[in-house]
Amino acid sequence: MGRILHRQQMRRQFGLVSQQPSQGFTTEDHTWLRSQGIDRPEQLPRMSLWYRPDGSSSMGHSDAYHVARYRQRGMTLKAPVLDVQEHQPSRAPMPSIARQVVALLGQQQRWEGSASELAAMIGNRTPTGLSRLLGTAKVATALSGAGITVYRGYKGNGRALRLVRR
Repeated sequence: MGRILHRQQMRRQFGLVSQQPSQGFTTEDHTWLRSQGIDRPEQLPRMSLWYRPDGSSSMGHSDAYHVARYRQRGMTLKAPVLDVQEHQPSRAPMPSIARQVVALLGQQQRWEGSASELAAMIGNRTPTGLSRLLGTAKVATALSGAGITVYRGYKGNGRALRLVRR
């Protein structure tokens, strides 16, 4: 108990928490939050996405103490997360193989050939590895998002891949 009280006293002494225990946010915090597009800090979710000055980001708490700390570090608040337990759609960057396939297809509506031909055009991939990568959920989802579907089949006496733009 003594340690918690000491920590709260230190926060107040250094201006990290206002003297108003009900709200917790200082007027500087309110002004800064308004500049970030948050008009009512009491409706901030428990966790938010914070961007560092170097461009990287991380999840962090949105209480008065953490808002003051992040603000002092030059971090900005973006896209409050409504509920941590609720599944948020992933905004992961497109895998490099998917970017290469999209670039290869370009404006064409379709491409058909073997995994060896595709690997030779893309480079730095083995045909088997490339074929397996195209079947992973991450790459298939990224390609689907770009409007490209990968079909596997047979042509003549060998296996074939077909990339089709929808």
